[in-house]
Amino acid sequence: MLTERGMALKAKIEAIGYRAVECYPGAAQDLWGIPRQHKDRAGLLAGLGKLGVKGLPEVLTGDELDAATAALVGRWFLRGKGEQIGGDQGIVIPSVPRKRSGQESLKSLTFKDYRG
Repeated sequence: MLTERGMALKAKIEAIGYRAVECYPGAAQDLWGIPRQHKDRAGLLAGLGKLGVKGLPEVLTGDELDAATAALVGRWFLRGKGEQIGGDQGIVIPSVPRKRSGQESLKSLTFKDYRG
């Protein structure tokens, strides 16, 4: 049901002339070094604040914090600080320095590299 809602929303967004992209908030949170919602919701809220997101009330659910994460990823992407992995139909993630040595470039990674 969520997939169908997402596909319908994407179609509506594209019908009015905007490009819609997919984001995986957990991958972005991992890359930014902030907690995921199921591990530390308060830490995720604090981490988003440190990344510059202002005005998020403490009562937000984990899903709402994931939505805020996705919005921030989109903003970074539009400002040239994001990457789309997996081609034109792939997911958008923030560009951040890789910590592991010998890691391939972000563009060569796939969605499965970010499941967690």
